Amino acid sequence: MSANSLAKHILTGVGGAGNILNLTHCATRLRLRLACQDKCNDHALKNTQGVLGTVTISGQYQIIIGHQVAAVYRALQQQCQAVSPTNQQPETPSPDRTSVFDIISGSFLPLLGLMAAGGMLKVILTVTERISPTLAAGHSCQVLAAIANCPFYFLPALLGCSVAKRLGANPFSGLIIGAALLDPSLCSIVALPGSSFATLPLVSANYAGSVFPVFIAVTACYWLEKLLLRIIPLYLQLVLVPMFSLVVIIPATLLLFGPFGIALGEWLAMAVSLLQNSSGLLCGLILGAGYTFIVLMGLHWGLVPVILANLARGGDPVYAIGGMAAFAQMGVALGVLLTRPPKELRVLISSALLPAMISGVTEPILYGVMLPFRRLFLYVAIAAAVGGAINGYFRVQMVAYTFASLPGIPAFTPMGLYLVSVLATLATAAILVMIFGYRQPAKNTVQGEQFHD
Repeated sequence: MSANSLAKHILTGVGGAGNILNLTHCATRLRLRLACQDKCNDHALKNTQGVLGTVTISGQYQIIIGHQVAAVYRALQQQCQAVSPTNQQPETPSPDRTSVFDIISGSFLPLLGLMAAGGMLKVILTVTERISPTLAAGHSCQVLAAIANCPFYFLPALLGCSVAKRLGANPFSGLIIGAALLDPSLCSIVALPGSSFATLPLVSANYAGSVFPVFIAVTACYWLEKLLLRIIPLYLQLVLVPMFSLVVIIPATLLLFGPFGIALGEWLAMAVSLLQNSSGLLCGLILGAGYTFIVLMGLHWGLVPVILANLARGGDPVYAIGGMAAFAQMGVALGVLLTRPPKELRVLISSALLPAMISGVTEPILYGVMLPFRRLFLYVAIAAAVGGAINGYFRVQMVAYTFASLPGIPAFTPMGLYLVSVLATLATAAILVMIFGYRQPAKNTVQGEQFHD
């Protein structure tokens, strides 16, 4: 089905353009805020060709499309006047529909592509340095290295804009707050011995690549903006609201929010390190086996700041272990493919497996193959536990942000041990499928009925 046709079916299924308050998308899903959930025909959408599944998380209706999601999103935008900027309702934090994980996921989603691109470029440069140190030392590679570092160095500014937009604050105020933490002149003042603001001592810290300080600062800015909008006359709000926001929040960040955020990131990173050092094998077994279910519940977004904090300290063990779940999903898909499944299932796996191995996006496998045949979840848990245990025991770490994919293997160290864990995970998952089978589809699922023969 073409993107335009699929968009028409989706628009009908969600209750029409008037029922859509907000529309965004991630790597594989359309994410909608609906005015009335009762108008949405969930059963019809799940039966629509091209829709892998649906899920509702924190009041957000998500339609799993797969790698075609960007094209469907553009088609839906063209067909639906409700998603134009003038008609969209800003998403603001509300206790009845927004959780911390929802805010974190909504803030990081627009940035994941940039971070993955920077991480992959670092991987390419790392491989280049191993093959030809002379070439890697040249000016061209140095320029590319600077480009690869930009998404991470300027992460506070990018994240400040994204968090503010997600909360409903002024995104440019969030951008300026994050950028102020990186301003060379401001950093040099803070670094001076005895530097202070209004007699209060300033704490020197390196905010490049940090996450928690800007999260805390922009959240405070959101609440301050709400207060200022209430007390400042309308004709003065254009200038005075952003001025007072910046004058209050940036010094408060340098004095309080920033140091606390840096300390919070270090505490979490130390906690992860302590857990791994106490029993790397057990940590790898548990996190590897459970990571797929963490992703299904949307809780993995809470780990992203921890992963970035670990990377800022030199290496992250969390995703080195958790990423094995993605390879386990690829492994079960490969195993099913080797058992000569029905044509419809074979076509689905063939179209999902190669992109998953290259990009690390496995949701088409998760929702198109594993949910209809739920015993595959057990195989994935076992296989991911095997790979996770290897990485946990040998202290494997991710040193450049990337997704769990074949091109991303050089981003992990020791690379040889990580490669062993990847192969062990793929092989374990595929062998389990080939020995014990994948049938017994889940009841009352369209995909299960379609592929059962």
